[in-house]
Amino acid sequence: MRSQTTTPVGIYWKPGVWDLARSAYVADLDTDPDSPGSFVGWLAQALELHARRSPQQRAELAAASEKHPALVSVTRKSFNKKHDLPASTIEAVEDALVADRQELGRMLARSAFAQEAVIAAGEESRRRLGHDLPPPPQKLSNRPPRRRPAREAQLVAGTVVSIPASRVLLSAPIRYPRAGRGASLRPHCALRSSSFASTSGNEQVRPR
Repeated sequence: MRSQTTTPVGIYWKPGVWDLARSAYVADLDTDPDSPGSFVGWLAQALELHARRSPQQRAELAAASEKHPALVSVTRKSFNKKHDLPASTIEAVEDALVADRQELGRMLARSAFAQEAVIAAGEESRRRLGHDLPPPPQKLSNRPPRRRPAREAQLVAGTVVSIPASRVLLSAPIRYPRAGRGASLRPHCALRSSSFASTSGNEQVRPR
């Protein structure tokens, strides 16, 4: 999204499409690392992706989704809900609506365009997930936690530095200068990597 300026836009939601949008948003939190963390961000991304398609591509997706389960009438009534969308998203949608009208004679309202965008995004989410989408949440939380990649999770839990045995050289015992009684042989351990070099080797043994 190119702009942070937002404008409240009303979308007339069919209950099945509203459920699909929320289910796809939740699924993408765990399957798409580039998916926005907020629902309104997810919706804006779905709208922009649909707007970037050609008029012909949008028409084909609309024809293929005419019998989508989300469009089946349910006992709940459709409703209007406002979403604060970036100005750049609204401009992209309006440009796409004009292109559809001029090139194919398709006259769509914003809500119909949003419906087609959500159905297309929902199918992409289902393919990434590999099975049916999860049920929609009862309430959309504000930026819920998302699954981290395995490597990142390990770093967050704590970094453990391991030194392969091949990088550690145990040399023969080194005889230190005699310092009277109690002189001893001390083993010496050296690391090939300079980043792990010890700074404790500056001790000097002074004869009594």
